[in-house]
Amino acid sequence: MTTEILELSGPDATAFLQSQLTADITAIEAGRWTWAGYCNPKGRLIATLILAHSENGILVAVDGSLSETVKKRLTLYRMRARVQIDSQPDSHLVIHLEDSHSNRVTSSRSVFTHAQLPLTIGLTSAIAGSPDREAEDLLAQGIENRIALIRSGVPLINASASEVFIPQSINLDLAGGVSFQKGCYPGQEIVARVRYLGKTKQRMILLSSQVHSGLLAGAKTTLEIDSEQYSAEIVDSVWDSAREREWILASVPAKSLAELKSRTGLLNGMKCSTDALPYPVSSESD
Repeated sequence: MTTEILELSGPDATAFLQSQLTADITAIEAGRWTWAGYCNPKGRLIATLILAHSENGILVAVDGSLSETVKKRLTLYRMRARVQIDSQPDSHLVIHLEDSHSNRVTSSRSVFTHAQLPLTIGLTSAIAGSPDREAEDLLAQGIENRIALIRSGVPLINASASEVFIPQSINLDLAGGVSFQKGCYPGQEIVARVRYLGKTKQRMILLSSQVHSGLLAGAKTTLEIDSEQYSAEIVDSVWDSAREREWILASVPAKSLAELKSRTGLLNGMKCSTDALPYPVSSESD
């Protein structure tokens, strides 16, 4: 996974993003980061984003496969807002789960924490050295970032899963990424209707396996527990060579959560187990 960073600056940057994204941008404190979604008018997530304040404006981190899509869409809807949207190719993220004292994080030029999630994010400059070495380091760090994000249940979805899920299907509302008190944004009516008038049909769970699944984001498959089969849509997956384990986020029927909690089973015929996320997951909205 390559994560690319945009910076929005100008007097209208906060108000503009407030009108586009699911999170409350005005509530982001200095030194904090938040998760957010960018929906289409039908409430489907085009992308998920990490946001934090910079010296000049607001940083927006997105999966590299969707960076141009997000940038073009933000530019399209900017209208007359006094906002400048710039790519930051020399800035990179260093993400660690439950390790805010990592040398790579603490040596970053900026460090951001989350009020509820044990996930620390550092912002670094381009890595010095040969282009080949820099590419290798960025690839290795990208994998570590992806492992941390998946294990913490805050994936940056890629192009394969774009416009597949609504926010509730990937727990965006459970991890501080949706505000139900703020004003309108694309897809807001659909997202609010699920909370207030409907029922959340899908929720995301964390699975792990000691073998490669070969399942990619957006794939539809089945999860079998005690001979019972449940539909599952892959949100993201990554191989963790240090732990010799694959971590998988899958969206499953919310009504099956009780049966799937702390169990072992088969995902697409592959032995796997369910793992805990760092926030409570239930079938009902709070």
